[in-house]
Formats: sequence, structure tokens, C-alpha cells
Amino acid sequence: MITSDQLIHIMPNSKNIDLYLPIFNDRLPFWKILTNQQMAAFFATIAEESEELNVIEENLNYSATALLATFPTHFSNIETAQAVARKPQQIANIVYANRMGNGNVASGDGWKYRGRGFIQITGLSIYSDYGQATGRRDLILEKPDLLLQPNDAVNSACWFWWSRGVSKYAGNIQEVTRIVNGGLNGIQQREKYYAKALEVFV
Repeated sequence: MITSDQLIHIMPNSKNIDLYLPIFNDRLPFWKILTNQQMAAFFATIAEESEELNVIEENLNYSATALLATFPTHFSNIETAQAVARKPQQIANIVYANRMGNGNVASGDGWKYRGRGFIQITGLSIYSDYGQATGRRDLILEKPDLLLQPNDAVNSACWFWWSRGVSKYAGNIQEVTRIVNGGLNGIQQREKYYAKALEVFV
């Protein structure tokens, strides 16, 4: 049984531990996140992904400069970036169009299926897979904001972890990060969280 003291040690800046703790205790065993090392890697990952359980929705409020740096294949010059800077809905529909199961820009899928939950699952395809796994595919696709609610914010992260087989790499936080994040974004902070997590999951 995970305790609030353990999570506070890992994520001292979290404002929501008591809200999510019982859900973690229910969902982690269900999705086979069982060993101390697996739990340490899981909580290190979501601590970084969610800013210590404080953020469960992707922030797409980019400046023009940030758009050029982050999405150079979508914004080739400052003029195109300035046209949608600080307009999260338009940005999502552009950068997520025609991939991850999403339709074109006009479909609105990019915004509808933007990152949500503690591992911010993104794209129509993965929302569909999560919905299928939980027996609520049509509901999840119709109401993706369900992943902003405590149960699905936690459950979707646990499901993603299980569905990608992340637990078998729990001892290698760099490989865990590659699977979850697609690269090594925030790896130094993730390693710090992992070290703290190993202190309480022993």
C-alpha cells in the first residue's frame, strides 16, 4: 500500500496527493505495476510529466519563438508562427493534424485529442485504444475531457505504462523516458525523482 508520506517525499510540491492516493492504490496493482522498482520508475515519470501531480493537460500556449523552436516542420518562418502564437486550439490542430489517428486541421482532432492525464496521452488512436481497454471507447472518444478527472487521469497513465511494457525497463530510467516521452526530455530531473522514489520504495 502506497502512503501519502512516500509520495510527499518524491513530490513535495504536489497539492493533490490525498485526492489521487486511493486511486493509485487501486489502479497500480490492476495494471501490474507491482515491484518497488516499477513503482519508483512510474512515480518518477509522472512526477516530471505532471509537474508533481499538478498538471494533467497539455500546455499549448506557445509564443511565436517557441513554435519555431518546437515545431520547425510546421512553422517555417516567423510570420506563420505569429499568426497562431498564443492560440492553443489552432496550434494543436496544426501540429497534430494527419497523424496519431487524427484527421486534418479542419477536423479539430488535434485539439480534441490533445495530451491529457498524468502521461498526457495524445491523438485519436491512443484515446481509442485506452477507451477500448476500459470498455468505454465510444464514451472516451466523445468526451476526452474525462481524462482530466481524477480516476481517468490516473488510470490512463497506468494503462499506458502497462500497454507499452514499460515496467520491464524500470531499472533504466533513460529507456523508460524514451518510451514515454519519445526522447530524453527532462532526464536529469527524472533521475532525481527516481533516486528519491527508490528511497521510499525499498
